[in-house]
Amino acid sequence: MDELLAQVKSNPGSTVLLGAGIADAAQLAERIRTIDPHANVFLESEVATKLQELSLLQRMQTNLLSMVAHDIRAPLGVIVGAINELSHHDVGELNDEQKFLLGLVRRSVERLTRLASNLVFLGRMESGRVELKKRRADVRTLVRNVADDIRRIDAGTNIEIAVDLPEEPAEALVDADRFTQVVTNLLSNAVRFAKKVIRVRLQQVDADVELCVEDDGPGIPDGQLAKIFERFSRLDAPKSGTGLGLAIVRGVIDAHGGSVHAENLQDASANATRGARFTVRIPRDRS
Repeated sequence: MDELLAQVKSNPGSTVLLGAGIADAAQLAERIRTIDPHANVFLESEVATKLQELSLLQRMQTNLLSMVAHDIRAPLGVIVGAINELSHHDVGELNDEQKFLLGLVRRSVERLTRLASNLVFLGRMESGRVELKKRRADVRTLVRNVADDIRRIDAGTNIEIAVDLPEEPAEALVDADRFTQVVTNLLSNAVRFAKKVIRVRLQQVDADVELCVEDDGPGIPDGQLAKIFERFSRLDAPKSGTGLGLAIVRGVIDAHGGSVHAENLQDASANATRGARFTVRIPRDRS
């Protein structure tokens, strides 16, 4: 005990965790705080209680988000139906301005639909209810389709999406819907940060299929790389996001037995960051 108090005296602002087996732990905590008012003193029993409360809050948060997502989907379906009706000539010819405004509505609805899908999948992922429906697929098609959709949805951003696909099929055993969600989230994330161009490259590396998404934005700030894939982790960007997309990317890729990591791209000549790269690898044949 005396040794512990001596260490507190010699190390101002130290952190002390008092185990449940320590007699009169509460009194000892007060003595430590008296010696060093800046010390961080925690009782093991209090920490356990706080962790349980935090776990409960996280579950409640996830359940709330899932319920909100389900409630969002119903009116979105009605809006999509109305958009499709307006797009047909049966209800009358639209002028150019009306077509432009209808396109804006359609793109906004598609973004909301993507958000709702992310929220629903996050709830399933955190409750362990994710079941992959793997089939052999040519990943090139999935990447190409997503790139085309992102170009259409974010048509007003003036950002080029350059896609480099191999000539030969890049087949892998994947859940096509979930992998499409991965590519969509990566490209949507890149659109928020890119200045002029996003580069997408797909290739086969040994027994894996590798997907790289690069942007020419400001890069990932120091200290953020380690938590970029945590849920609700958000970086400053001209277009704010929910902080869910990359967390879902990691969850889906982990479920496929693959890997994902982020890194900054360096401009050696200017000694500066010139963007970020996200790399996903999934095994081609693992069931």
